[in-house]
Order: sequence, then C-alpha cells, then structure tokens
Amino acid sequence: MPWAYDYSKWYHQYPRFPKEALEAASFLSEYTITDLGTWLSASDSVKSRLKIYKQGSNDASDPLLNPAHLLLGARASSSHGDLCKAFVDWVIASDGGQAVVRTFAKNGQVLYSEAP
Repeated sequence: MPWAYDYSKWYHQYPRFPKEALEAASFLSEYTITDLGTWLSASDSVKSRLKIYKQGSNDASDPLLNPAHLLLGARASSSHGDLCKAFVDWVIASDGGQAVVRTFAKNGQVLYSEAP
C-alpha cells in the first residue's frame, strides 16, 4: 500500500481539496481521478495540460455513473419525520428532485445522473 509510507516516489496524496489535487497533477504531469464538477471548475491552463482517458456517462450500467445521493440521518427522521418524508418523496419524484438532478449543470454540462 503505497499511501502507508511516509513518502512514495510514484503515489502522492493531496490532503487538500480535489481542485488542488487536479492542479498538482497537471503541474507534475501525473494521473488523477476526479469528478466532473471539479474538472469543469478547473482553469483552462490546468485542463490544457491534462487529458481525459475515461469519462462516465448517464447510463445506469456505467461504473463511473455519478448519481446524487440523499442521506437521511436517524436524528433528523426522529425529530422531523413528516418533513423528512416529504423531502424524500420530493427528491425521488421524477418531476421534483429528479428533474433538478437531471438538469443541474455547470458550463452547460449536466453533473449528475438520475437515480437508476
């Protein structure tokens, strides 16, 4: 496990944010894995030094599917059960939250895929 060593010549961890990791990979000519939102937020000078080898799609069978997830904590549901249920119902509705997910875009590119 290269990340277990204090320093590795070929594996680097960037403890900051994904955007900084992407910038570092571009300056050091390294590989990285990132999400579409981070890629679209990167400057043109960073993106011009990198190449996309594989990008996910909105196909539910794609292993790089980028779904938006809803997590409901136990304390939230116990103290505001009706409100939480209404929110969950809205999120999974095709004309509610799924419409927002389906159309949420940055620079004209949709970032997430609907729930399969």
